[in-house]
Amino acid sequence: MLAALAASAVAAAPPSRSARAADHVDIVGEPLAFRPDGDDTAGRLAYRGGLALSASDPRFGGWSDLHVSGTGDRLTMVSDAGHAFVAPMRLEPGGGPAAIGPGTLQPFVDLGGRPLPARRWGDAEGLAPAPDGGFYVSFEHEHRLWHYPAAAQPFSRRPRALALPPGLEQAPENGGLEAIAAWPDGSLVAFAEELADANGDLRAWFGGPTAWREFAWAHEGYRPTGAAVAPDGSLLVLERRFALFSFAARILRVPRERLREGARVEGELIGEWYAPAAIDNFEGIAARRGAGGETLVYVVSDDNFRRLLQRTLLLCFAIAPD
Repeated sequence: MLAALAASAVAAAPPSRSARAADHVDIVGEPLAFRPDGDDTAGRLAYRGGLALSASDPRFGGWSDLHVSGTGDRLTMVSDAGHAFVAPMRLEPGGGPAAIGPGTLQPFVDLGGRPLPARRWGDAEGLAPAPDGGFYVSFEHEHRLWHYPAAAQPFSRRPRALALPPGLEQAPENGGLEAIAAWPDGSLVAFAEELADANGDLRAWFGGPTAWREFAWAHEGYRPTGAAVAPDGSLLVLERRFALFSFAARILRVPRERLREGARVEGELIGEWYAPAAIDNFEGIAARRGAGGETLVYVVSDDNFRRLLQRTLLLCFAIAPD
């Protein structure tokens, strides 16, 4: 079901415009309650605020991952339709989003500096900050991992292709590197969405891009859709499940030292939410340190360009201490 949703979303996505100067886009952000009854917690996740985002530009949507600057004042998102969105973000006192934009929207460029075709080649799924100030981006359909160097307008400079994890070529077109994260030293971790081992665990890798080592991810019916490194160096993994015509989401944490070659890794559940809480097709996650020293987590949903049925939701949580 999820693969079919994603495939139809790519087919329905609007084509990218030329790679001229980025287009400016105005964003409407409607404040969002987490639950109808006012309960703002999900496990150890404490809701700090959120917005339902929309724009008149038909390319605004399909957001698969995001990055939030360390100060929380800059938002970067990548779409599975071949383009990126960068905008200033104004925060509520607790760190939740108060307003977004106006922002800029432009297509990725390919290895030759040309606009990246939206269909097949433009299915960006994972985003992670690189040590040079640029970004790592993973793509599905045509499985690949690219490093975009730092630029005043992100993703406008020609990227460099990185070595893929061994065995990824066996992944379905729509089940490749759905989630990636990077530590400040440039080490990467990557999760396949639909590529399982003989035991039914999902295949995942760490240590790239030049020395990938494989481990098994115990997903328990959920699928990893995003990953981010927390301020304390641990790994946060966002997972999604589709059941009974609705989505569920959860966030797990894994100490970095537990990522070992050949290990079967299970994450510690931080929080899980589903209807009637604010829920949609959550695919992207970012983390930073809040003003009070707490870990703030931001998640974004992919509306699959089905605006009558789904929404782009941007939520912020604080992780309560152990």
